[in-house]
Amino acid sequence: MPTLLLSSSHARALFSVLGNACTFLRNAIARAALMALFVLVGGVLAGCGGSGSGSGSGGLPFLPVTPPVTPPPPPGATYPVSGTVAGLQGSGLVLQNNAGDDLPVAADGVVRFAVPVASGARYAVTVKAQPTNSAQTCTVNNGSGTVVDVAIADVAVVCSVNSYKVGGAVTGLQGGGLVLQNNAGDDQSVAADGAFEFTAPVASAAGYAVTVKTQPTAPSQTCTVNNASATVGDADVKTVQVICATNSYTISGTISGLRGRGLVLQNNAGDDLALSYSVNGTFSFTTPVASAAGYAVTVKTQPQFLNQVCTVSNGRGTVVSAAVTSVGVSCVSSAPSARFAYVANQASDTVSAYTVDATTGALSAMVPPTVPAPGQPYALTVDPTSRFAYVANINSNTVSAYTIDSATGALSLIAGPAVPTGISPISVTVDPTGRFAYVANLNSNTVSAYAIDAITGALSPMAVPTVPTGGSPYVVTVEPTGRFAYVANAGSRTVSAYTIDTATGALSPMAVSTVPTGGSPYTVTVEPTGRFVYVANADSDTVSTYTIDAATGALSPVAEPTVATGRLPSAVAVDPTGRFAYVANWNSDTVSTYTIDAATGRLSPMAGLTVPTGNRPYAVTVDPSGRFAYLANVGSNTVSAYTIDAATGALSPMAPPTAAAGLFPRSIALSR
Repeated sequence: MPTLLLSSSHARALFSVLGNACTFLRNAIARAALMALFVLVGGVLAGCGGSGSGSGSGGLPFLPVTPPVTPPPPPGATYPVSGTVAGLQGSGLVLQNNAGDDLPVAADGVVRFAVPVASGARYAVTVKAQPTNSAQTCTVNNGSGTVVDVAIADVAVVCSVNSYKVGGAVTGLQGGGLVLQNNAGDDQSVAADGAFEFTAPVASAAGYAVTVKTQPTAPSQTCTVNNASATVGDADVKTVQVICATNSYTISGTISGLRGRGLVLQNNAGDDLALSYSVNGTFSFTTPVASAAGYAVTVKTQPQFLNQVCTVSNGRGTVVSAAVTSVGVSCVSSAPSARFAYVANQASDTVSAYTVDATTGALSAMVPPTVPAPGQPYALTVDPTSRFAYVANINSNTVSAYTIDSATGALSLIAGPAVPTGISPISVTVDPTGRFAYVANLNSNTVSAYAIDAITGALSPMAVPTVPTGGSPYVVTVEPTGRFAYVANAGSRTVSAYTIDTATGALSPMAVSTVPTGGSPYTVTVEPTGRFVYVANADSDTVSTYTIDAATGALSPVAEPTVATGRLPSAVAVDPTGRFAYVANWNSDTVSTYTIDAATGRLSPMAGLTVPTGNRPYAVTVDPSGRFAYLANVGSNTVSAYTIDAATGALSPMAPPTAAAGLFPRSIALSR
């Protein structure tokens, strides 16, 4: 049998018609039954002979029966429209019937429109305003039809919460592997700049919280999230901003063996790092380098004054995701051993000349062994280029100048007369640039200053030829940068301090022009790094130690200003590494040996404090390589020669231990 499908409104109409039919049938049956009853009763009464009309028939008269009739609905009857609401969470829901009857709804439950609908008229329930906060979408079921003599109560409104996508934009992304995460569970990989959107929507009125789960790599970046969290409203979230920046990392490493000043490292041909004096330690460039970028560390400027060469290891690479700490810088002495040695023989009026064995340090007399130096040569020095030698003649009040043969070391007197000095020139020195020479005049209490001809080596007095000193200046020396000069004044127990005009070489007394020393300071020496000064105090049997102010050159005594020596210390020398010091003791016929504290300059006696020398050792020097030491012995007319232990600084006599000199050897100088 076919199935008839009816809409709800048609079904209600049909049910209404059927109901009316049933009522009619019930009334008809009731009237028929009543009529039958009357007929039966009438027959019975007729059988009894009764007559209801007096006609003599004797039966009851027939009574006509009128069946009851159901009245139709009164004209204009109306019926309410109602139903239920389910799932409502937001606010502001408004239902509407027939485009005019508004019904605000605040909560789930039964709802009823205020205006009823007439029977036979239509009803149409719609959503006029959807809920907000949280945003929902409500739909109406059984919402329209025709009212047929009964109330409408089956309208059903079902509400569900809306969900929205969360997204935004990424900028600055260069690396790979960026993963964003929302609400600790919804992961979103991002490969490039631009818009992004999480897969899982978020319900209205619920929160969202966007974070970076995995930062980008290659290059390493750090991404930060702006507008990262809030509550979802009634639209997709598109305001999350992810900003990525490439990480940068420092370039650093360790340095070893650095003794001099002036070392400059450079990274990527632009980031310079000047390193001060340091034995071992770490360094770090100022400018960091971005991840995935390269670094290239080189030596821009080698150390000055100590003839060191520094090399870089692990200096090149690409920055990944951490600071680079593996760069190594190792500094070693590059100075060759001296090839020639010269000794000023005061009583012989000569200078002895020697070749130096590069392996053993042994001295061998040249042929001829001496050159004339009239006027009692007392002191001599060699210029930094090893092309010229200068001799102070204490008796003739002059300075003699010689050229040095670069192949043989032979000395040749420069043409022209000796250059005049003050009275009793007792010391001569040349500045580190080789442009200026200075002579201490013992009995004039002055220093004479000269310019050196770069071609010929000839000396010319400066515009201001002399500057005053303290009493009985014994030694003049220049510190390694060529900016400051110091004079030991034996007669006044002071050291005079001067600044040097780097253009003219002129000396100017410092603001604090002198500092006190011990008794009869015979010599002043600046160690090779230019940070400390040592003064041998002949009458105090001590060495005084001072620090040099790097900016002004001013001297300041260290915390423990003196250390004991042998008797009548006449000279002090420091090895090229600045680690060891040696003092010639005139009346002890010994040399005292010390280690130098790299931080404070303080002298500490070595385990074997003194080493025997010849008779009356007056001068001491160390060769440029730091492997050999030599002393001029005035009383025995010899030069003592020693090897230096590179680790401890200890002295050991060579074989043979001495070399012959002239009479009263007062000074010794070495040439490369």
